[in-house]
Amino acid sequence: MFIPFLPLMVALIVLSLLGQETSRPEMFTALSPEKFFVAFGMLSLLVGQISSRYIGSRQPIRFGPRRAIMMAGWVFMIYSWAIDLQLQSRFHPLVASELSTLTLVLVYWLGDSFCLDRIDPLTWRGMQEKLRTVSYHLRLQLPFVIVVIFLSGILQIFQIVLPSLESWEWTLVSWFAVMAIMLAASPFVMVASWGAKELESADAKQIIAEELTANGVSVVRILSWPEHIISTATAGVIGVFPGFRYLLISEHLILSLTPEELRAVIAHEAGHIRRHHLPFFVISFLILVLMLILAVSPLETLRIWIGADQARWIAGGMMLLGFIFFLRVALGFLSRNFERQADCNSLERVGLQPIRRALLKVGWLNGINPEEDNWHHYGIQQRVQFLAECDLSPEQISHHHRRVFRIKVACIALIAALVAGNLYAYSPQAQTQVFEMASGFFNLEEVMAAQPDVLDSIGRKATWYHDKKEFDQAEKLYRQVLSVDPNVAFVLNNLAWLLVKEYAHQPDKVEESLSLVQRAIEQESESAYIWDTLAESYYKVGDTQEAFNAAQQALSLAQQQKGVGFGANLKYYEDRLIEFRKAIESPLQ
Repeated sequence: MFIPFLPLMVALIVLSLLGQETSRPEMFTALSPEKFFVAFGMLSLLVGQISSRYIGSRQPIRFGPRRAIMMAGWVFMIYSWAIDLQLQSRFHPLVASELSTLTLVLVYWLGDSFCLDRIDPLTWRGMQEKLRTVSYHLRLQLPFVIVVIFLSGILQIFQIVLPSLESWEWTLVSWFAVMAIMLAASPFVMVASWGAKELESADAKQIIAEELTANGVSVVRILSWPEHIISTATAGVIGVFPGFRYLLISEHLILSLTPEELRAVIAHEAGHIRRHHLPFFVISFLILVLMLILAVSPLETLRIWIGADQARWIAGGMMLLGFIFFLRVALGFLSRNFERQADCNSLERVGLQPIRRALLKVGWLNGINPEEDNWHHYGIQQRVQFLAECDLSPEQISHHHRRVFRIKVACIALIAALVAGNLYAYSPQAQTQVFEMASGFFNLEEVMAAQPDVLDSIGRKATWYHDKKEFDQAEKLYRQVLSVDPNVAFVLNNLAWLLVKEYAHQPDKVEESLSLVQRAIEQESESAYIWDTLAESYYKVGDTQEAFNAAQQALSLAQQQKGVGFGANLKYYEDRLIEFRKAIESPLQ
């Protein structure tokens, strides 16, 4: 069920990469979002009119050349004219990134659907037919759009409720939230969006229900496969958990099967449920996520040396390649073995001939060459031949069950190892080791002089050391950044905060902190967190009135959501103002 949603999945990954790019070259005259919407719409209509003999089929469940052209055009226009950044500037800062992403995904969703059909003939009737088929394509991907919108809202709430999570912790929380919501909500959203209805044949529904019961499995509802959206004569189970699980089957397929062949098909689907195949598809996806998080962990530190942009695009390339590998290799490997085990369940339930005839009819109804291999199911002839061998030698069934069991154990062991690996890779000890190893190969001052864009990364690495209470290392890095560029506001501020808080007993350090934060104010006068540092420095040198004045300015900026600072909120600045007011009213003797 990943395939229909693949284009939108790739679109989201691309946007996640582009969203981190703050400056881009403008290749042509600036293009506004409104003009982008029109241009992309015209491109989708143009691509839709091109004959299939030139750029491939129009099948809605394949990511062919037609869709590749649309993806390339969409990315090119967004990157060249920074459409995402222009959109963000039109929304409230708290939701700008999410709303910009959703807007562009919706635009791509529309364009991707329009490129899959021609207006033929070029008449009013042809346009009506085009709109009808476009509506089917839109409905096919609608569940993904609905879930993404819902998840965006949930993740936005998480960011507000859990503001202090580190990047890797946030990645884990967000991915697990995505998986949980998709598992619970997606099945219902799919059947509702696709308009799956009750089966027309009461007899067929009874046969299906009896076979499911005989296999000891259950589903919430038995519904007809939406052939008007996905024109395939097939059956499938949607949903991992029993309370959120549906069985869908094509009415066309039911009409073509005998009762015994129908039992064979349902026994196959029941085999997937009995053998818990669906949860292991989820586990395999989590393995992919954990592997990618682990793979990019050194980049968090090494981006200082190789450049933030290069590190980001390396990570993005790894993400896309990992996603492709998952779909075509890992998912294919699991699916082939699980399909074979489900076939064995059908063989044990109804015998060879019903499942053999059912497989051949499915191939005939869908125009599939029986001898053609299939990357995620095996070819029909291969499946029939394997079942015939199992019918002659039943021990092969037990052998394959053991093989699948070993695959499941390997999946569980791998996910446990990856969790442990990520916990270590993102620990302070591991990141410090990577940073120090890189420091042994590169001269930091030379790197900063050659690549001014890494100053920000090094300053944030110093802040990371600061947060981990490795103050000597943090101070060293702060000073190295300032030796190259003495006007980096957040570095000036952070070094001032470190000195005034951790070396308050040393008057020269406190005086230096005041000087540093005053320079930071000159560079960035509209940030609450810098004025808060200035208030602290004034307080420590004994000027409580100036400390109170600075705290007032910090609170005023915080109320305007200007430079509030990581982990702070309005109450923090209100409490600080009260603290300095008390210092004025009750000065220390």
